[in-house]
Amino acid sequence: MKILKIFFVLFIVNIAFSQNITKLLPDNNEIKGWVKSGNSRIFEGERLYEYIDGAAETYHNYGFRQVITQDYKNGNNQIVVDIYEMKDVKNTFGIYSIERDPKYNFINIGNQGYIEGTTLYFWKSNYYIKIMSYSKSQLNQDLQLFAKIIDKKIPNKSEKLSLLSYFPKANLVKNSEKYFSKDLLGYSFFYDGFLAQYKICNKNYQIFILDAGNINKALNFYNSFKNYVTKTKGFDKEIKDLGLGAFSGKVMNKKCFAFYNSKIMAGIIGLEDEKSALNILKDLSKK
Repeated sequence: MKILKIFFVLFIVNIAFSQNITKLLPDNNEIKGWVKSGNSRIFEGERLYEYIDGAAETYHNYGFRQVITQDYKNGNNQIVVDIYEMKDVKNTFGIYSIERDPKYNFINIGNQGYIEGTTLYFWKSNYYIKIMSYSKSQLNQDLQLFAKIIDKKIPNKSEKLSLLSYFPKANLVKNSEKYFSKDLLGYSFFYDGFLAQYKICNKNYQIFILDAGNINKALNFYNSFKNYVTKTKGFDKEIKDLGLGAFSGKVMNKKCFAFYNSKIMAGIIGLEDEKSALNILKDLSKK
């Protein structure tokens, strides 16, 4: 009997979950001339593989919950709306950020959006939206009308990505910031962190910040990176008066600097000017 009760509660929660995302879809003729074509489809949890098999694992890495997809028609024209619900704001930004490119045509919608090819992408709160057209002539009109309707239906969330504000503005490649739930820089020991691209005098470098939250986790990140650099014979020297520990060396044949404090572990890869690199990290250590 207890098992049946638990199943019933989960069933009711699942229905409410699905109904909530359904309400985000534009209604018939809410955008003049556009009506739903067929029923909407919802894929939850592991069922995402039935919809986007090749990319499903990446979405699961960012806390995928469910996606709703709905076709719309206006005469011979067709638009498809996909609304992905992720577990929180950080992971929604994460899946959005790894699919964007700084060179895209960004637009002011939701938290941010862009148009690439015949698809409009944007994110807001814990929703990532893709609106796809089969006609380029619709891009600057109908796609954005759909986006504005959906944007209004999504409630704002108070969660903030505070670590994004830690990145220095000087030399930052605009819209290059990304969040990695795992394998930041390709290292299995780096997770839950942000990475941004920088450029100065036609030379590129990267800054990464790992959200440790406490000194033990920050130290673990730091030691894992330091041990890796040492094992690959890239370690150079210890650096004093920077956080609770810092060092310089080489990784991927590039100069690197790293430190940790009581809440973050951060570093720079590719910036040859040691003085500039240490000044950047010292500013980070104070935040």
